[in-house]
Amino acid sequence: MIHRITSDLPSFKALKFRPGLNILLAEKSPGAGDRQSRNGAGKSSLVELIHFLMGSKCDPDSIFRSSALIETSFSMQVDVAGKVVEVTRSGSKPSALSVLGDFSAWPIAPSTQRRTGREVLSNEDWKAVLGK
Repeated sequence: MIHRITSDLPSFKALKFRPGLNILLAEKSPGAGDRQSRNGAGKSSLVELIHFLMGSKCDPDSIFRSSALIETSFSMQVDVAGKVVEVTRSGSKPSALSVLGDFSAWPIAPSTQRRTGREVLSNEDWKAVLGK
């Protein structure tokens, strides 16, 4: 289960999920007519962000590598192997994720960065962990 999605981008609104069905709705502006859509509310962007945090490719033309977002980090609290962990990924280094939490039951353990003390896992290893 995904519990929470956050970012260090000041304008990003954190999303909190609850057990069961979660529905993302876009509010319609006051005075909007029946034919005016709710496009631009970020529903598709949320799906793209979940894909990114779950290990999708991050090609040079990815939105996460655009000049507006390349230095931005996105995080997700999610259940993996029965434990809640937090993974963080950014477009500036899409080949690695920072991991917080109990990963003792994972088939591949993150390594500790000497410089920062963070637990880091390659994106390929992250996908392998999720696959198990």
